[in-house]
Amino acid sequence: MPNNNLIITETIKIVGLGGQGVVTTAALLARAAFHQGWWSQSMPFFGVERTGTPVEAYIRLAHKPIHTHQPIEHPNILLINDHNLYNPQKLGRKLTIVNNPNVNLYQLKPTLLIYDSQQVSSFIFNKNLAIGLLGALSACWPLIEEKNWLKAIKEQFINQEVVQKNWQVFIANYELATKLINKTHD
Repeated sequence: MPNNNLIITETIKIVGLGGQGVVTTAALLARAAFHQGWWSQSMPFFGVERTGTPVEAYIRLAHKPIHTHQPIEHPNILLINDHNLYNPQKLGRKLTIVNNPNVNLYQLKPTLLIYDSQQVSSFIFNKNLAIGLLGALSACWPLIEEKNWLKAIKEQFINQEVVQKNWQVFIANYELATKLINKTHD
């Protein structure tokens, strides 16, 4: 559990395309962080609501009330669910995770993970969904316990089959990212 005596703020930005669950993924992250004891805020940003158009969602986490509601231009953590939106000049300050199904190998640097996160969601949901990025985030940034991720997913979805499928995608991506991280440290 984070030390509540410290004033820590995390800023996270998730980008993807409409229909990939970017807004839902941001809400799940904020909810899981809340259960971990953080103050949290999730805000979507999109233009015309259309499948396939760029979507951003911003998440702030802190150990005190959050009063700002501005977009996050320079996040600490950046999650990108569509590799076409990846700009190597605009990375997260601490961590960037990019879903790229075209990579045969992954790229892992101390603050950058590029891998195929959609392989699992495509298999389970027949669709590229951003929830897989949360599994990778959990592997790279373990500030939220597994039980709180699961609690957030259970609260977000009423249908138990949907809960199970989202949890499968989360865990499979967590395990994949953990293997990639451990492989580079060997």
